[in-house]
Amino acid sequence: MKRPPLFFAILSLALLPSGLLAQEDMLLSAAEGECELSIAGESNVEWDGPYGRGYDVFDETVAYETIETVVQHTGGPCRFVLTATPVSSGGRAVLANGTAQLEYDVLRETTGPSVLSGSLEGTPSTRIGGTFGSGESLATALLSVYIQPLQFVESGTFDGQFILRLYRENGASLELEDEKPVTIIAPVAARLRIDAPDFANGSTTALIDLGELSDGARKDVAFDIRSNSRVNVALSSSNRGELAHEAAQISIPYRVSGGGQLADLSGTTRTRIGSSLAGRAFAVEIDVPPGSYLAGQYSDVLTVIFTTE
Repeated sequence: MKRPPLFFAILSLALLPSGLLAQEDMLLSAAEGECELSIAGESNVEWDGPYGRGYDVFDETVAYETIETVVQHTGGPCRFVLTATPVSSGGRAVLANGTAQLEYDVLRETTGPSVLSGSLEGTPSTRIGGTFGSGESLATALLSVYIQPLQFVESGTFDGQFILRLYRENGASLELEDEKPVTIIAPVAARLRIDAPDFANGSTTALIDLGELSDGARKDVAFDIRSNSRVNVALSSSNRGELAHEAAQISIPYRVSGGGQLADLSGTTRTRIGSSLAGRAFAVEIDVPPGSYLAGQYSDVLTVIFTTE
């Protein structure tokens, strides 16, 4: 009657090492199992530019936006290949706003080379590769988005995508393990540059000498306008289109045209100019008719305001 308890005690001791062996077999299987790879990291890149205002068509400064991409690994040892392919018609790396396009590149850090390729599996020069041992591990790739300076495009928001693809090497072939689209958004600010010979050293004020008025006078004030946006021009006169005598309460009416359009100086005249990289000429034409005028100095303040849309 004492043998059954002894039997159960021996059975209990026999189960303990059996369970431990099963657990060890499971861990060994996970460590040496098939290699599994995945991509993690940023999905969107905001192009702030060197001064935090987006892309400036007149700025020559070279700038980059960094993307951190992480390759995650579990399982057995393997080699991986990371590639990047632009998403656009023709396989070109461009950001688009309607029909306007802004070219970009994605570099390995900031020193290059480019990692973009029209081939899904990349090329020897564009691939990023590495090796993992057994177990869990990570590999980080720092990529730099580069937009070449001095590309003249219309103002607006430009965007585009490229796709990161992660492959596992299997002999001489590559097997796709994961892919991740990355969106680039680049706001392009409306910018305006004006050259005017009558305004010295960048001054916003100029003294225009009309000379002797008795025989009439004409003066063209020239502006060369470069802008990636439409430009509005507003003309106004402090004396509502009259040159006031310095002492007497008399004045001389005169005419002003802006870009060939006669201005109504009783109020504000507005004109629109299209965008132009090469420069668009705009002239303010001042015309004083001849007459018998009281001697003295006559003046008015004519204000020309340029604004982008």
